[in-house]
Amino acid sequence: MIEAPWLRACKRLPVGGSARIRCCGRDKAAVIYNKEASWEMYCNRCKQPQYQRKQYVQQVSVVPERPVQPAPADEIRIKDARAETQSQIYAWLVSKGLMPDMVPDLRWSDKARRMIFPVSSALSLGRGMSPLQNPKWIQYGGRSTFGMCQPRLAPRAIVLTEDLLSAYKVQHVINKYSTGDILCVALLGTRLDSKLKLFIAEQHWPVLLMLDGDAAGYDGIKRIRRELKAFTGLNVGEFTQSGDDPKDMDIATILGGLNGFFNRISNDEPQGTRPTA
Repeated sequence: MIEAPWLRACKRLPVGGSARIRCCGRDKAAVIYNKEASWEMYCNRCKQPQYQRKQYVQQVSVVPERPVQPAPADEIRIKDARAETQSQIYAWLVSKGLMPDMVPDLRWSDKARRMIFPVSSALSLGRGMSPLQNPKWIQYGGRSTFGMCQPRLAPRAIVLTEDLLSAYKVQHVINKYSTGDILCVALLGTRLDSKLKLFIAEQHWPVLLMLDGDAAGYDGIKRIRRELKAFTGLNVGEFTQSGDDPKDMDIATILGGLNGFFNRISNDEPQGTRPTA
């Protein structure tokens, strides 16, 4: 029996993974899920759900963990982890639209069974790869309301994304294929933290909003635009793709979004006062 394309794609995902695929149009409007007990798909355009239950699934209860914890003592670099663990991590990253070189500081904890992403000298975020890990993200070393990536050069502009993985991918594109002087920050949600808002106001950099292409992302863009409107002369733009997070976009699409906004900034203002991508 020939399996449907969505089901084949779903089975290639690690358990707990999700991805966007094409269903009934040119863009990736459908989301597939490899859940613990089923494979599922839902298309945001045609609204047609697909579902197939797995056989011989052992149900395991999910034990919630504290969302803020001390950093794991056994934290190691990915290259020092076991080969099997490395393979699982890389497969999970690819399922989320990232290549390993996009997250060079990524670490691992056997005890926590989580990937660890540093966001500052003292804080890091731990991400589980299994749906049995609740919550998906844990903060280590304290509570953070946003996470900054590392630009290659001193920044002159800022890009805001919702999640940390999207921020890593956009920053990689900026550093490797663009000017390298744009800072990418993950909001860890859709709201603008007061400290980050003050930072943007002090720097007076152009701001490009690259939130997710869903209802929550569009609402977040409207809210952040209103909040930043108080800062006179601040250039704020947006780039989204319906149904996609930035981490789902390919490099050419991300570059197109960066170029479209920052080239307009450079054309609207005196030469040299704003970055170009």
